[in-house]
Amino acid sequence: SIEVNTDLNIENHELVVVATNFITPFIKEVKFKVKLGKQLAFKAGAYMQFEVPAGMNSLRPDDMPENYEKYWESYSHGRFSHDGVIRHYSLVNFDEESDELTFNIRWQTAKDGFRAGIGSSYLSSLQVGETITAKGPFSDFYATSNKKVRRIFIGAGSGLAPLRAIIFEQLKKHHFQGDMTLIYGARTEEHLLYRDELNSLSEQNKNFSYIPTLSNPSEQWEGHSGYVQQVLLNHLVKGIQAFSTEFYLCGPEAMMSEVEQIITDVGIPSNQIFKDKFSR
Repeated sequence: SIEVNTDLNIENHELVVVATNFITPFIKEVKFKVKLGKQLAFKAGAYMQFEVPAGMNSLRPDDMPENYEKYWESYSHGRFSHDGVIRHYSLVNFDEESDELTFNIRWQTAKDGFRAGIGSSYLSSLQVGETITAKGPFSDFYATSNKKVRRIFIGAGSGLAPLRAIIFEQLKKHHFQGDMTLIYGARTEEHLLYRDELNSLSEQNKNFSYIPTLSNPSEQWEGHSGYVQQVLLNHLVKGIQAFSTEFYLCGPEAMMSEVEQIITDVGIPSNQIFKDKFSR
């Protein structure tokens, strides 16, 4: 979810769940359609504002795939009550990719054993056919119209969502010809979102490079190890055109702050750094 400024002129929509599946140990991909059948137009990188009603949520998922169960062993079963809240989530897809609205919901675990993330546990528990009201999409994080730039995307965890949308929009809709690089951080191989899809995209598009990096890889992992900050530094050492490179960041606040510092230290102007902050 992300920090945003609301716009009172944006419409409310009733969304119906059409698919819901865990795609990493803590992230569920939830797909909606607008109940009235309308396809929404928006810039990739957009988000929607969900109205989560008051009620009872589970502390942990009831439909956890068996292969992810090991990650949840230390978390208690149970339920908790909560008030109604507003939460914001970025769209994973661009508007012409599908008539579905896809979101990656990172289930925020119960740190105190008392309650989990209200929005994430509610949205992740919705079943196919159930509905929720959402406002949007809002567009305040998106690619510039500049066609003569290099773009570097840096993300971690569920922060991949708006970056994936922008990358796919640039390649599939706008046929962007400039170089694009995605440096994406996760914990283990099982935590990598859309790994096969992004590998395929890089194979099909010579101007797109995908660099996954893991902080706790298995012994079989042959890719980068460590954190995105280290990979970025190694990347920048090879040289960069400061005034013709744009950076797009989305992920945990600490990571984004460090990355921004690294980028500004090599002379990238602040108006070429685009950030999508997200929070609980």
